[in-house]
Amino acid sequence: MTVDEGLRAVLDATVEALTPGLESLELPPSLARRHGRWRDDELVLETQVWRGEGWERVVVARTVGPHGVVTATIIALPADGFSHEVVGFDLIAFGGRLSLAAVDLAPLDDAHFAAHARPRLQKLHDAAARWVIERRSPAFAKDTFSPEALIVAERNGAAGALLDPVAEFARSLAGFPVQRAHDASPALERKDQWKRAMNQNRKEMEALSRLFGAAWVREYVDLVLFPQREVTT
Repeated sequence: MTVDEGLRAVLDATVEALTPGLESLELPPSLARRHGRWRDDELVLETQVWRGEGWERVVVARTVGPHGVVTATIIALPADGFSHEVVGFDLIAFGGRLSLAAVDLAPLDDAHFAAHARPRLQKLHDAAARWVIERRSPAFAKDTFSPEALIVAERNGAAGALLDPVAEFARSLAGFPVQRAHDASPALERKDQWKRAMNQNRKEMEALSRLFGAAWVREYVDLVLFPQREVTT
């Protein structure tokens, strides 16, 4: 499996698992599709968003270069009043090498995480173990990512082999149980803490800014990835 095929498999599996029954949101064209550049390569960042029962939004974004998909970002935020996990994928493969594969189900309720998220993440770790080089968990993820978050790079050209269990993990999210919170306040605070942590990921924000422009990236982050208000066309 090539890197492009593997990333497409993860993206397709996530859409098939999480979006049935959800409403597709029409983003403004300037946010749905953005042209950029990496070295001599032209890039296009394409973004789709859904919302529906249990989900504030499901964001699926891909960066496409001359040789196929080079990044995949997936964020599924529970709706206010729900306490299942925040779904997150961040896969980066410029130059044909998977330099980052970060996958997590960030807990908003510890009991729900133990019953439904931890087993899926542990299975992913077991399936991916032979293909990875472990990476250090970033400081901004402290107290927001789960202890079982997968944060790795490929080992010795094994991007395709690593992306296969990541796609299988995405498929396992089909029918993932959403949960209404018995007490909405703690889950809402943990979700807001997760959003604040993502906004502190300066390394990724700076990288995106170099590719697509700083002003546009700030708008994209605020309105699409971690919105404080609804997007309107």
